[in-house]
Formats: sequence, C-alpha cells, structure tokens
Amino acid sequence: MEKSKKILVNIFQETTKIFWILFKVILPVIIIIRLLELIGAIPFLAKFLEPLTSFIGIDGSLGLVWMAAILVNIYAGLAAFASLQAIFDYTIAETTILGLIILIAHSLPIEVAIAKKIKNFLGI
Repeated sequence: MEKSKKILVNIFQETTKIFWILFKVILPVIIIIRLLELIGAIPFLAKFLEPLTSFIGIDGSLGLVWMAAILVNIYAGLAAFASLQAIFDYTIAETTILGLIILIAHSLPIEVAIAKKIKNFLGI
C-alpha cells in the first residue's frame, strides 16, 4: 500500500511539473495570438508570410503556427493553431501539410546549434 502511494505521489508531482512547463509556453502564445487578432495584425502577417507558405500549399496564417513551432516548440505551435482555427477555416490538406512541416522543422534551431558545435569541435 505504501509503495503504491509513493508511486501515485510521484506521478502527481511529475504531472504537475509538466503542466506548469506547458502552461508557461502555451499561455503567452495564446495571449499573443489573441492580441494580434484584436489589433487586426493576423491578416497582415498572413499576407507577409504568404510567399513563404504558398509554395507548400498552406495559408499564410498557418505560417504563424509554423514559426511558433520552430522558434518555441511544438506545443506553442499547437496553441497558435488552436487559436487561429477559430478564426480561419483550414482544410484537412492544409492541416496535414502543416503537421508534416512542423515535424520536419521543429528542431532546426537546435540541430543547427549542434552542427555548429560539431564543426567547431572538428575544426572544419
């Protein structure tokens, strides 16, 4: 009985830590997207990102989601997508393409930093 109690307490503590980490990431992204929506900046940013996103078949507004996923993490991208989904009507194809490019590019900044360190280490 005591062992199962320790396991449950441990699970609760780990879950609480993960919750607060995700909360710290997701809440600011939702607030920023909402502020951008209120000031009318999302259509402007979508038009700005349209050349980058149109060749892969997604709307320019999804470029915001893609950038959030690349610059912060996948959870920030999910929060941005959930916020924008209420405003725009995305197709299944756009959502699938977005998911694929997020999976491909979500760790690029980290991978580039690792490659740079290896390059310096090897003296190339």
